[in-house]
Amino acid sequence: MTGSLHSVRSVLLIQSPIYILSVTSGGKMLVYMYDDLFRLTSASTTAASSTPFSRTYAYSAIGNITNKSDQGDYTYGETGYTNPHAVTDINGTTLGYDNVGNVTAL
Repeated sequence: MTGSLHSVRSVLLIQSPIYILSVTSGGKMLVYMYDDLFRLTSASTTAASSTPFSRTYAYSAIGNITNKSDQGDYTYGETGYTNPHAVTDINGTTLGYDNVGNVTAL
């Protein structure tokens, strides 16, 4: 493996219902935020690359992702061969499934 190892500092702030993990390495910062069920709700960077990013995530009551800021809305139709946790539409793109639950069409 080539490269160099940077000092990494992690901070976990627990303040129900928000949990924040901040990782700093070589002037780069990654921040992860979690809800009270420890599901990722946002991820962001500052100076981690030439293009810092920020993403958010939302969930239904049963834990399905309902929105990812970089992808759009997720729909769970429970039609045909899908199950309650099988996404049927991502921001207008329909997914199809075969009779054993494998994705067959995007």
